[in-house]
Amino acid sequence: MVAYITEFKKLEMQKFSSRNTTNLSFLLSTLCLFFIIPIVDAFEFTLPLEILRNEISIGVVDIRSVFEAVAREERNVLMKQKEEIISSLSNIEKEIENIENEKKEIDRTLETIEEEMSELARKKENLSVKLSSTPIEAFSATSVSTPEGALLEKELEDELQKIETAMMQKQQEKKELTSKKEEKEQLARQKRQEMQAKKKEEEEKLLQKEKEMAEKIYERIYSKIVELAKQENVDIIVDKNLLLYNERVKDLTNILINMLMLK
Repeated sequence: MVAYITEFKKLEMQKFSSRNTTNLSFLLSTLCLFFIIPIVDAFEFTLPLEILRNEISIGVVDIRSVFEAVAREERNVLMKQKEEIISSLSNIEKEIENIENEKKEIDRTLETIEEEMSELARKKENLSVKLSSTPIEAFSATSVSTPEGALLEKELEDELQKIETAMMQKQQEKKELTSKKEEKEQLARQKRQEMQAKKKEEEEKLLQKEKEMAEKIYERIYSKIVELAKQENVDIIVDKNLLLYNERVKDLTNILINMLMLK
């Protein structure tokens, strides 16, 4: 009988640098993904069962469980850093929201000014009609040649002047508010660009830290596996999840975890 045993050749980390991150949801998920399942490239070999029984001692470890146990502390550190990044991005989003609210308030004010200008234009038109009409049409039975008619005409001219002055003021307010709105729009665009740039930069930093931490963890695991093999007097240690057949193998997972957790 031949026992088929699959032994892992190496453990490779997932390569996150190739991912194209475009929104806040990816930032929330990348940290957890990195620590879930190491990629293994395995090869198969065969050994006579008699040799396995008599000459070779085999131990197994659950690499996945070992990695998750050791990475737990480092993962908590990265989770805290990720929360700080999200908080920072949220602050920029709030700034953009405030700017957008200010723009809406400007729009409402501009609408009010437009209505007031329309009303002033209507009054101006009515006064202009009165001033351009004949004395009888404009002032009923009062003639402008009389002191009363001249006084009424002067009052209408003064009122017309006031309306024109008010219209000029409203026009200036409209111009200033329009300019202010454009400034707010430009500021909002800058803030959005700032947020995207910061998001991209922080994601790259975080992913690099994840990669470096994982490399260190793998190095620690490999070094301890060698030490574990000597300590437990075993000739071969394979990943428990990749073992197709086992007979009288020793599970060293908990021992390896304890060795790694000892600082």
